[in-house]
Amino acid sequence: MVKHPRPIILESLETLRAQEEARSKRHSTSELGTITFSNVRREGWLHSKQILTEKGKLGGSMRPWKRVFSVLRSHSLFLYKDKREAVLHGAGAPGQDHQPPICIGGCLVDIAYSETKRKHTLRLTTQDYCEYLLQAEDREDMLAWIRVIRENSKTDTEVGSPTPWSQ
Repeated sequence: MVKHPRPIILESLETLRAQEEARSKRHSTSELGTITFSNVRREGWLHSKQILTEKGKLGGSMRPWKRVFSVLRSHSLFLYKDKREAVLHGAGAPGQDHQPPICIGGCLVDIAYSETKRKHTLRLTTQDYCEYLLQAEDREDMLAWIRVIRENSKTDTEVGSPTPWSQ
């Protein structure tokens, strides 16, 4: 009686299953917190609403607020559907319905007093007159977002020069 070696096809199938299982575990949400990117200045959950589109046109008064996972990298604020999308997009994977980042270079940012009834909301106006309302979880979170956006919105000529809010 001749023993037949284990078929190569089954071995390959088992290998493929193991690779697929490892790949699906690689992006599990429990492991997302361990992936970091060195150029991230701040990240966290915000509620977002765009109220002016480019060149100051009204565009968002009827748009709903969206809960987004926000990542500030250098002069760009990225708004993602969730943390998983942020990690995958940051790792080079294309986002599904990912909007382009908000360029914060030279932007204006402050507490939004009259634009909304929502508490802990800041107003961000870009150089091309797009305007966004961003609601933080609490007052401290809102002030931290304002501070880090101001720090990263400075143009190259402003870096190192004193600002009214840094004194």
